[in-house]
Amino acid sequence: MNTTAVKVGVGIGAGILLMGLTAAGMYAYMKPAPVPPPPPTPVYPTLPAEMKIAERGLLKIPVMNPSKDQKWINWDEHVQLIPWPTGEMALVTCDQAGVYHVGIVGLDSAGKLGEPSGCKVTVGTPPPVPPGPGPGPGPNPPVPPGPTDPLTQALQLAYGQETEADKAKSLNALQALYEQGAKAAKERTDLTTWGALFQALTDVANAVGVKGKILKVQTVIQSELKRALPTDTSTKLDDAGRNLAQQTFAKMATALAGVKP
Repeated sequence: MNTTAVKVGVGIGAGILLMGLTAAGMYAYMKPAPVPPPPPTPVYPTLPAEMKIAERGLLKIPVMNPSKDQKWINWDEHVQLIPWPTGEMALVTCDQAGVYHVGIVGLDSAGKLGEPSGCKVTVGTPPPVPPGPGPGPGPNPPVPPGPTDPLTQALQLAYGQETEADKAKSLNALQALYEQGAKAAKERTDLTTWGALFQALTDVANAVGVKGKILKVQTVIQSELKRALPTDTSTKLDDAGRNLAQQTFAKMATALAGVKP
């Protein structure tokens, strides 16, 4: 046997194997890393844009993408709204013909407050809308953009349903109330329980004249406060609670400041 030929053949084979392994290593090194999938799009509860019901009839309003922390908003005293326990719908009835609005707002899986969703409910045959004023001498001015914060959007929608002549004054007073509430939560060391803090806020509300005013706006605020703050009035107001109250009341004041009269 020619030993020289054998050695040459073995050397060539080893070289080919080494080249193959090197190429495989280079491919593995140069192969791009997998692109992570994008984060899921937040899903919030939404309502149909518009529904109709006969006067004194019963209407089922379905909820698309219901969440366990969703809150219903009812802006009209003539409308009776009963949320379904499973969260998938609400029952609505009304004893007076007209056009009304209900809404819903919820949290996503990360606890972030979503944009409110409203439903226009037409009951029976609404009375005719009186004609508006004729065209002015010039083009209409541009409409300013609306708020982008979800809470401010909900407050703006509620404010638009208010009919009080002095609602702009009440809006400013309500903003001042929560500014004072944020200050009291931090500085009033004599308030040792959540109940005492809430009572102090009520006293300020009576003083500035917002008790019983713009109730649709206040309904939105109360819904948010019940979600964010303790409801047991005997709970001790410790340092963590004071920080929470200050941040929550300041959030209400900022959202109210963004509502356009």
